[in-house]
Amino acid sequence: MSDTTLRLRHPTGANLYAQIEGGGGVWNGTAYVAFVNADWATYATLVTETPAGSGRYVCQFPTASPPGNYSWSIYLRAGGSAALGDVAIGQGDGYWDGTTFGGTSKVTDGITVADLPSPAPNGYGPIGTGSVTVNQDYPTAGNLSYQTVGGQGIGGALVRAYLASEYASNPNAATIRGQTLTLDTGAWANNIDLDPEDYKITFKADGYELLVIDLSVS
Repeated sequence: MSDTTLRLRHPTGANLYAQIEGGGGVWNGTAYVAFVNADWATYATLVTETPAGSGRYVCQFPTASPPGNYSWSIYLRAGGSAALGDVAIGQGDGYWDGTTFGGTSKVTDGITVADLPSPAPNGYGPIGTGSVTVNQDYPTAGNLSYQTVGGQGIGGALVRAYLASEYASNPNAATIRGQTLTLDTGAWANNIDLDPEDYKITFKADGYELLVIDLSVS
């Protein structure tokens, strides 16, 4: 079956769009053209939550594109239309052979608190601003990989880090100290940076119960 769509997991209810780029420039809905800041809104390709309420977002890749390497970024729309300054929340790349392509969408590395809209959209937080790099291999290899009992990776899960003290007081009001998604292997799409402290790490994916893990970062 030909794979012609771009996909991303993100909290439900978001307004997202994609920008798709290749050797000919950026896609404007009709052709690949040279990128110009003033034309930002014309580069927005529709990304829809499919099905509604699922947190699964799908974008149709322009199938008339010639064979070649392509990259894409998915943006969170802050206003009524796509605009320069919207935050990129995901990205990917792949080779399109004229009928199908490969590539893995992933959470964007390098997002800082300064890059986020203020206030941050409901359900979205920073990837972390602390001094200790944490991922699926902290503090030992595979310790925080998200997998089934049989060792099968679970992709597209939302990973969040909360201070244990704040989470214990009120999980629904606790501040998100770091956030990422899981890849199909159960590994994290990017590192999160946390300060030394006791945390609750939560994993949330469709079809699975919420998993909460205690983690001491030092």
